[in-house]
Amino acid sequence: MNHCHFNDWTVEHWLQVRQTTNAWWNGELQRSLLPIVLTDEPTTSMPAPKPFGRGLFADLSISEEQMVDQIAWQLQQQTYLGDGFPWVNMSCSGAGVLAAMTGATLHPESYDDIWFRVDVPKPITELSITFDADNPWFKRLIKIGQLILERFEGRVLVSSPDIGGVMDVLSSFRPAESLLFDLYDEPEHVLRVISEIETAWHQCFDLFNNAMSPVNPGYTAWCGIYSDVPYYMMQCDFCYMISPQMFDTFVKPTLARSAAKLDRAFYHLDGKGQLPHLPSLLEIADLNGVQWIPGDGNPPTGDWPDVFETILAEGKFAQVMGAPSNLLNIISKTNRQMHMTSGHWHTDDLQRAQAYLKQLTDTCHTHRATR
Repeated sequence: MNHCHFNDWTVEHWLQVRQTTNAWWNGELQRSLLPIVLTDEPTTSMPAPKPFGRGLFADLSISEEQMVDQIAWQLQQQTYLGDGFPWVNMSCSGAGVLAAMTGATLHPESYDDIWFRVDVPKPITELSITFDADNPWFKRLIKIGQLILERFEGRVLVSSPDIGGVMDVLSSFRPAESLLFDLYDEPEHVLRVISEIETAWHQCFDLFNNAMSPVNPGYTAWCGIYSDVPYYMMQCDFCYMISPQMFDTFVKPTLARSAAKLDRAFYHLDGKGQLPHLPSLLEIADLNGVQWIPGDGNPPTGDWPDVFETILAEGKFAQVMGAPSNLLNIISKTNRQMHMTSGHWHTDDLQRAQAYLKQLTDTCHTHRATR
């Protein structure tokens, strides 16, 4: 496991990350992954007016170079423990940014939030979606990513943007209530536009990642799981509002096609309203894993062992978000120590971080000894 300050991170560290995570993806690693980022107190002033994120990205008075200066300032404060590594989360452009690259308008609602919508939605029968590679927001993302790779000479991993789920992108053009009626009234046109968005999605994904190659040391999405081959965290927040039958008609086929095209694929299962879709989701052969997010007002991820047991029992991987205690709880309650990972946990408490890592090691050793 790592214990390395950003300034000391080298190509050899990436080789170790690749070796460890490939063993995990291949089902050979006898433990779960636990990436931790220890954050030090800054010794200099922040160069940008705001931290790197959605507010900075949407502010066109801030240049891409200024944003990379801010990223560099933040990286200087980081030490990587466990399975942690240096990466930049390009979800700075907002969730479902493909909408802005296919005709919707990017609206910064607050510093932390960006939404996409059209002023006058077209009827689904008249709607057609195509990807615009010359879109200024897409070009801004590529320039930021390329500047990061140039500045740090491939020592930092640049994630894919948060492209969004196909139906979520569609709901930027057809507000949720209208889209729900479309499912009943114009299903053929909904499926037509879904196909168009799916094509645009893969164009965006491929063009962005090709622009980062060959310097980028791997692939990741906003969830921060490392892969040495292309992968993504797929999603469909819209399916919270539809039945399992409609999920199978409008959502599952596009997830299955995308999972087959990607080398590795996860799904972001967000909220209790999506749990009815889990059995169908787990039938997708090319889906590697599921990230379960209980949603606001619900118990933390560590209190849902039955959900994770369902995922793991089908031979899928699982991402357990939140503090490492959640991952440790799931390991204990499911009696499984493999095929899971947490998200990157940021802390300024070294002792607490080391205690979690020791607990993970001890727990996995105990489970192996008692099998």
